[in-house]
Amino acid sequence: MAETANQGAVCEVASVKSCSMSKLYEKIISNSKRRMSKFRNCESGSFTVEAMIWIPMFFFLMIFALNVSMVFVQESLILRVVQTVSREHSLGLYRDDAEAELDLSNQLSHLGANVTVDVSKSFKMATASVQVPAVDLMPMQFLRNTFSGVEIDVTSNHLVEF
Repeated sequence: MAETANQGAVCEVASVKSCSMSKLYEKIISNSKRRMSKFRNCESGSFTVEAMIWIPMFFFLMIFALNVSMVFVQESLILRVVQTVSREHSLGLYRDDAEAELDLSNQLSHLGANVTVDVSKSFKMATASVQVPAVDLMPMQFLRNTFSGVEIDVTSNHLVEF
């Protein structure tokens, strides 16, 4: 008789467990459905998605602008050196074209080996010119292949005064 009572208690406990487990599953499913609908309707993370799209494009644009602006800055510095050498050559401060060309290439030696320098003086005009690849003027290695064929040409002419 004691065994029958124990078996009945075990069955009752098993049915309570199965009953509570099914209610637990129903509760989990209803909570999941409620949370999923809240998640679908919630807009709190929408800025994060937009930021992940726009921030890389913003940095891409800023680095590109920095590279291009540094090319223009370097070009203006080269122009100043070329104008100075051309003016000095027109005033007769150099013995010949080779000395002026050597001075110009020494002043622009920081630009690298790809710089082409030419200085000449005709009867009435002293001319100095420099050609340098644009990629040599860029501080970052970003989009260098795009500008690989671009050559910066800076020329200055002065009337011979002596």
